Amino acid sequence: MILREERVALVQQEQNKIVRIGFDIDNTITDCSGGHSQFEYDMLQTWRTDIKKIGPYTGRINPSGVEFLERYPDINKMEYQEFMEYFFPIMVKEAPFRQNISELFDTLQEPGKFPGYTIKCDIITRRDDYYQGKYSGPMMKQDTIERFKNEKIHYDRIFFNCKNKKKTMEENNIDILVDDSPMNIFQVSTKFPVIVCVTEYNKKMIGKNIYLTRLENHDLFIKYLELILSKMSKDENH
Repeated sequence: MILREERVALVQQEQNKIVRIGFDIDNTITDCSGGHSQFEYDMLQTWRTDIKKIGPYTGRINPSGVEFLERYPDINKMEYQEFMEYFFPIMVKEAPFRQNISELFDTLQEPGKFPGYTIKCDIITRRDDYYQGKYSGPMMKQDTIERFKNEKIHYDRIFFNCKNKKKTMEENNIDILVDDSPMNIFQVSTKFPVIVCVTEYNKKMIGKNIYLTRLENHDLFIKYLELILSKMSKDENH
């Protein structure tokens, strides 16, 4: 038997406006590359020393590099392609998630947390787009989904191969982006709010739709979300 209070809560939930937040994976939900990721660096050294047996990387490191070859400028393209065939499957299966990310997802989607709104968390990733090698397509997608399940990260929908995240958001009614890529931040913020997972290469980005934080800082993330929802409400009433 459903109690009166429960019925009221269910009705209220049905009347709420659904707001969808699209989360990027690599170097946003996970800490696996970009800046000077210890995980990426350790995997590079393991590959060079134990797999290729060419010795550790001792070249330059640029923490502000967005792409791998910008971060490690003394590695050539052929070596990069070989390394990515080794690294990408390990990254999908083992890259560390941000601290307490599952709790953040659960808090955001908690019924009644944001009065008048129901938050849905989606995953929008470029995975299965530009990485080389045999590990792609169904195998990579299944491993990604399984990893989220094992980490108890509860999401509503997942979109792979998102080359244009602004277009993905427009076509799937996603209202807010959480990402680290300067290109995505720049493109998407022309229309949608973007909560930026701060790294060395994006920490100076500014704009009316750009909100800088670290995903480990749940309080600031929620503060930004409340501010965005307030702006949405004002825009709807005009």
